[in-house]
Amino acid sequence: MKKIIDQEQPFRQAQDLMNAGELEKALPLIKKAIEINDTMAGPHVLLGHYYNKNGNPELALKSYTNAIERNLQWAVPYFQAAQCLLQLGKKEEGLNLLRQAVKLDPSLKEAYHLLIDQLLDENKLAESFNLLEEALRHHPTDGKINFMLAEMINTTIWGTGKILPARILTYLNAAESDGINPASINRLRGYYYTNAKDWNNAAKYFKESLKHELDEDTAHNCAACLQKAGHTEEFFQMMFDLHKGLMSGILPAQDSKQNEEMNNE
Repeated sequence: MKKIIDQEQPFRQAQDLMNAGELEKALPLIKKAIEINDTMAGPHVLLGHYYNKNGNPELALKSYTNAIERNLQWAVPYFQAAQCLLQLGKKEEGLNLLRQAVKLDPSLKEAYHLLIDQLLDENKLAESFNLLEEALRHHPTDGKINFMLAEMINTTIWGTGKILPARILTYLNAAESDGINPASINRLRGYYYTNAKDWNNAAKYFKESLKHELDEDTAHNCAACLQKAGHTEEFFQMMFDLHKGLMSGILPAQDSKQNEEMNNE
């Protein structure tokens, strides 16, 4: 037993030093741990962290790959190696390692976040949607997963003439509870109620969004909903405020696709 404890001691000490930000003090202990027992994956992961924090993704990737070879069932080095590959521009290889990471350990929500972000960048919508639903089963309270799922459903259905499902509101409530940007959440709520032609609630949530983030399209959407709801005075006041904001350069313009579609309702 004493021999095993002595073998692991440099590794544990190196872990503590890395956690404390003492990278250079940790390095000789990491190397010693590898020298004592090269079959352990943990010290190779620590060495990868060391190189990563020192801005060397190539050497970090090599260390994480060594860790994978020593423990094929540990998801962490797959996730770390994937990040290095993405940083080095090797996107497809990185995506494959991320897929393996979430398959081995669905509790790695950060791996889901990164994988889905990358897939959406590649416009791989079907795989992204399936992964979001899978991730939600494992992380039902995760704000980013809930928000991304709500946003994807909204983007997919908007403009098709179909009714947005009410579960979008459940996802947005969960996202709000986990601290996701309230401007984005309330903007999506506004779109949900616009789709349902509930102009009063749509205007309400667009106004809530504007309290947190001034945005030209959201203001136009809010004004349009106020007009459709028959709130003429509020509509003119909103248009007046919008005009003042635009004249002074306060309101940043965003993607206007949904704004145009809504005004054509």
